[in-house]
Amino acid sequence: MPELRVYRSYRVPNIYYAAAWTDSWHHRHCLHKHKTLIEAAECAMPNGAAWYIFAIEGTMFRQLTRAEERALNEFRFGPEWAAKQRRDNQ
Repeated sequence: MPELRVYRSYRVPNIYYAAAWTDSWHHRHCLHKHKTLIEAAECAMPNGAAWYIFAIEGTMFRQLTRAEERALNEFRFGPEWAAKQRRDNQ
């Protein structure tokens, strides 16, 4: 019987998102590991207008990619805003 070999050539990155906001000039963030941008945004929204989302890959914090930022802004400002942005950037 032939031997079955498993190769680990593809690894799914361990990415999650965290919500953050400012409160009286203090930076705060939730302690959740949100699987989606929208989930993180919904966590941040009740904490006021000065909120943002950042990504965490493994143990490293990083800013959002352009695609992530566009998706988040469409959620934040609505589909009409996103359509206007697309028209303005053409």
